[in-house]
Amino acid sequence: KDWAAFEELVIEVAKDIYLKENADRKRTPRGFTEEFNLHLTAVEPGSAVPVLKRYFSGERLPLTDHFDRALVLVQSAIVAVNLGQAVPDEFPREYLGYFNRFGSSLRAGERIEWTAPGTEQQIVYDHASRKKLVLTGAKSYQSAAEMRG
Repeated sequence: KDWAAFEELVIEVAKDIYLKENADRKRTPRGFTEEFNLHLTAVEPGSAVPVLKRYFSGERLPLTDHFDRALVLVQSAIVAVNLGQAVPDEFPREYLGYFNRFGSSLRAGERIEWTAPGTEQQIVYDHASRKKLVLTGAKSYQSAAEMRG
């Protein structure tokens, strides 16, 4: 469910990028969101290392550039809060709440790590970065709790 929330976040940011660049439009083109899908293709040995691949439903259209830029923007927001910096101005503040769902199943001490495409930069997403991102755009933060009795 975390990666579904991540995929939804990237899609929403891509829509925002498209609409800002095309101010004359009120909606994205039909089929816009169908051009971006993440699929779990394997789980490699180690600490549950998932292999995610981007799936293209047809021929690559110029619209997919918006998804690439949205992915970089989401990753930049995570890196910024990990470095104690502000979320990039380009990141739409209304989507910071989506981080409440992405990573909600992480337990204490767990984190998600990945390498940004084309770089060696390690991106780490954990409880602390999730909380900072959510509270940057919202007044409340949700965290899963387990009760035993």
